[in-house]
Amino acid sequence: MIIGEEIVCLSYFQAKPQFREALIKELLQLVKPTLNEPGCLIYELLIDESDPNFLIMSEKFANKEALEFHEKQDYIVQFVAGPMAYMCERVTWNIARKLANE
Repeated sequence: MIIGEEIVCLSYFQAKPQFREALIKELLQLVKPTLNEPGCLIYELLIDESDPNFLIMSEKFANKEALEFHEKQDYIVQFVAGPMAYMCERVTWNIARKLANE
């Protein structure tokens, strides 16, 4: 079994109901600049079908270094310290790598 170099990160945002629309707007503003980062392969916002206050950011980067670069960008740091901090009831994330049979 081989572990790929690409990194997948799934970030889960449980929005406070009164901030759902504002949080969606803030998260969508992160998409374009992130997709322009070196090594960013996928960056898309998803909404849970059963809970409209539960948002998922699906992220895929070429390697760990690209993810670390992303995490240091001013717009990400500002989002985490500002909107994310007061618009979310809970935030969690998982970082994973794809397994391949070879």
